[in-house]
Amino acid sequence: MFTLPQARAARRATQDEAGATSTEYGILVSFIAVALVIGVTLFGDAVNTVYVGLSDWVSSTF
Repeated sequence: MFTLPQARAARRATQDEAGATSTEYGILVSFIAVALVIGVTLFGDAVNTVYVGLSDWVSSTF
């Protein structure tokens, strides 16, 4: 079975929630990063459309 030091280590490992907290923060950061990438991609497409329209207008006007 377990020796006393192994039992203490197992008890500490099950009671320690620092690893779970950092894992939750890691998941949260990854979701934020995905949201930023999606937002920048969509916003970038919109800005590109505006600049292409402006370029076409300038080309046809001048």
